Amino acid sequence: MRDQKSPQSAWLERVRETLKWRLIGPNFRNRFDSSVSDDKLNEYLDDRQLLLENCTLQCYLDDACVLKIKDLQFFNYESEHPNLVGIERDDLESFLKIEGILDQLEDDLDALQTKCQEELEERQGSGRFF
Repeated sequence: MRDQKSPQSAWLERVRETLKWRLIGPNFRNRFDSSVSDDKLNEYLDDRQLLLENCTLQCYLDDACVLKIKDLQFFNYESEHPNLVGIERDDLESFLKIEGILDQLEDDLDALQTKCQEELEERQGSGRFF
């Protein structure tokens, strides 16, 4: 185990109060995106892991996206921010746990499942099927 924090971890801790985290789910309300069918919405309702696999977690600093976590199971990410390039997955995961972001992610996922349910009900109520 390392005794000293990486520069990337230290930077995240320094700016943590100004970071905004946002879960971005599938764009199921886009009527031109046929990839989110009624069947897919039902799958998202039945399988949180599947829904999570189709989401990204984005981190914003001063309205600019500085980090995108595309795989929330393995914390595969992309960033071009000079203070985040090269951050280790373990450091990133540790930061997300310590800051409570992973707990918030669960709440956000609940809300996203609710939106999936509402969209499905709206589609069925309007006779609009995908």
